[in-house]
Amino acid sequence: MKIYIDGKYYEEKNARISVSIMACCTAMESSRAFRAYNGRVFRLKEHIDRLFCSAKAILLKIPCRTRL
Repeated sequence: MKIYIDGKYYEEKNARISVSIMACCTAMESSRAFRAYNGRVFRLKEHIDRLFCSAKAILLKIPCRTRL
């Protein structure tokens, strides 16, 4: 899995963020769980739309967005 941090992609085992950032993220969290069937995420577009809506509600800017 690739992790996106500050404009760069990292392998999961190499992704690191500051503890101060982690504390902030825990205090203002916007997350989603995705269900997959046969290797395909169920209603992916709807999940992504809700994620961005939740982030906007807490004034969290998500730096990249992939078109679905």
